[in-house]
Amino acid sequence: MLKIQRSGFYFLFLIVAIGLILRLLYLWEYSHSPFFNSPIVDANSFLKQALFISEGNWLGHPEPFWQPPLYIYFLAFICWFFPDDYFVMIRLIQMVLGLLSISLLFHIARHHFDTKTAKCALVIYSTCGSILYFELELLAVSLEIFLNLLLLLTIMRAIRINSNISWLIVGMVSGFSLLTRPNILLFLVAFSLLLLSKRYWKQILLITLPVIVCIIPVSIRNYSMETDPVLISSNGGINFFIGNSENYQEKVSIRPGMHWNELVNEPSLKGYTTAADKSNYFLRKSFNYIQENKLQYLYSLGEKFFLFWNGIEIKRNTNIYYSRTHSQLLSILLWEKYISFPFGIIAPLALLGIGATWRHYKQPFPILHIYTASYITSILLFFVTSRYRMPVLPIIVCFSAFGGQFIFYQLFHGTTKNKFKIVIIFFGLLIACNWNKAPQLDTDAQLYFDLGEVALRDKQYELSEKHSRHALLLDPHYNYARHNLAVSLFHQNRMEDALEVAKQSAIENTKRADTQLLLARIYQFQKRNKLAKKHFKQSLDRNSKSGMAQYYYGRFLYKTGDFSTAAIHLTKATQFLPNDPWIYYDAGRAFHRNNNLDKALSCYESSWNISRSSIAANAMGTIYLQQGRFKKARFFFE
Repeated sequence: MLKIQRSGFYFLFLIVAIGLILRLLYLWEYSHSPFFNSPIVDANSFLKQALFISEGNWLGHPEPFWQPPLYIYFLAFICWFFPDDYFVMIRLIQMVLGLLSISLLFHIARHHFDTKTAKCALVIYSTCGSILYFELELLAVSLEIFLNLLLLLTIMRAIRINSNISWLIVGMVSGFSLLTRPNILLFLVAFSLLLLSKRYWKQILLITLPVIVCIIPVSIRNYSMETDPVLISSNGGINFFIGNSENYQEKVSIRPGMHWNELVNEPSLKGYTTAADKSNYFLRKSFNYIQENKLQYLYSLGEKFFLFWNGIEIKRNTNIYYSRTHSQLLSILLWEKYISFPFGIIAPLALLGIGATWRHYKQPFPILHIYTASYITSILLFFVTSRYRMPVLPIIVCFSAFGGQFIFYQLFHGTTKNKFKIVIIFFGLLIACNWNKAPQLDTDAQLYFDLGEVALRDKQYELSEKHSRHALLLDPHYNYARHNLAVSLFHQNRMEDALEVAKQSAIENTKRADTQLLLARIYQFQKRNKLAKKHFKQSLDRNSKSGMAQYYYGRFLYKTGDFSTAAIHLTKATQFLPNDPWIYYDAGRAFHRNNNLDKALSCYESSWNISRSSIAANAMGTIYLQQGRFKKARFFFE
């Protein structure tokens, strides 16, 4: 670690303390958001996988990783260590990573610029609203930033001392960063080419070996699931296609739901079965589009470059500006009116800083320039969102701090010509970087769908109905919002309304199993058993692995007196929902009514082991009594 002068240490300590206070304040405010304990889309996917792993399934689901796995295991460890408080602990630990990143950035900025620039950069970065927002989301951003800054610092140290162990550490950190987000690969290639130009053969080898060691276990694990090789994760193909296809901005804005599912399932309909084949299908489709539309592709690259430097926080699944409604702090540190704050100011200053430093740069290893250029390129090759530009933001902030100082120097010490020129350039960049405006929250159908979804999970059915109707008002064809509306009406016992909405939802999306299940439950409630049975079967035809469909169909069969078939479906339900005590209990009842006492007892025992409920104990006591095992029966009755 580079030495810090005493004054620099005190300043760093002060900024970290201020950063900690701001983050704790935002954590307290954000805890009142409906999304705090109910993450959505990618955050929900990360958390579900982490919880599955933390339950002892250390290899994860039996398929190649869809997303890079390191952050998932990072979450899994926290969930395993803090099973009751993981929503708070994840965010606290990510806050610690954020504070460590502030320290790393200070060392990097001092090494590449000077102490004054480093101090300015720290003030900007530690109070940046978008950084605060993403540090508290259940997304990999905080880990990505920490690892990438650590990588840059270890590279600077390795260049300075040039020892074997220092280059091995660079390789190890590179491997971890790749397993968090593979975008860093382009920087590693560019940096390796720089080393190659200086004939640093051994250093390249020392970096490469730990990278391979980090990646091989993931690749072997993926290969054990499917024999087609997936190096790290299989979502690269579809992400590349989203950003490199006709009307790519429409594809970027596809909401989770029917259209997204149609896109994801497209390779399966073409006969591709493995994750690698599906990813390669999208890659081939993208390359064909680029080959046939070269000018349009070049135009889209320019458009994405403009979007990258634009001040608005472009959403990917979640709308960053909605969080301002639950945080006074974020309302101060992040806003969009005339100028998009803070990135709408950071960006033009950074562009000036990059130009100024490049012109006067003397060091043989322009690490920050290579990192910035390569990482931005890796984003442009796919598509631009606020979340994806976060890992390069700390370095952009450094250039921004230098750019601000450069302007002040020119204004106070430059010639009249230079003063006029720098003002014109800055205001030109400021206008260009704030040209686009963020869409209003009131027009964001996905936001209201997400709010309805979260309300549904919390059993706030009237609120869910309100938000789902608003989403449909903004987008009358939003099928997932229509399904949620039907569910909220069902739980309010408004069966006729629920039936009408569910029918319309089923017509819009004929492949959706849970809508068929909802129709079956409505018909069951109305005692229209033939129609209920028909839709239960249709639900299972569409998704035989739906634990809830198996469960509710099993209960339906139990109530109609078909105990043997009910037992079959309830047993299948336990395979897909192994931690639900009531499913085991209902399966035990079906076996019990079918006079299969051994299997009934086994199911009751599973229910008892999970919940220790008096109902399960009473059922077990009844079985033991029937078997003449009176001591056992007495124990459970008591």
